Amino acid sequence: MKATPGTLPTQADDAEFAFEFKWDGFRALTSWDGSKLAVKSRNDLDLLARFPELARIGEALPGPG
Repeated sequence: MKATPGTLPTQADDAEFAFEFKWDGFRALTSWDGSKLAVKSRNDLDLLARFPELARIGEALPGPG
């Protein structure tokens, strides 16, 4: 989830040009095991503790089948 240093082409119009947008915000991974939603930062911090309103997403997802 984090960009790593590398060699990039010198011209922006090169077909091989690569970049990553970084807006002010969070990089997060979400997972759903059928009963529990997890939202973690790239440093493995629990983002649900910081954004409890995201728990409603888990309530809307189907439960174990």
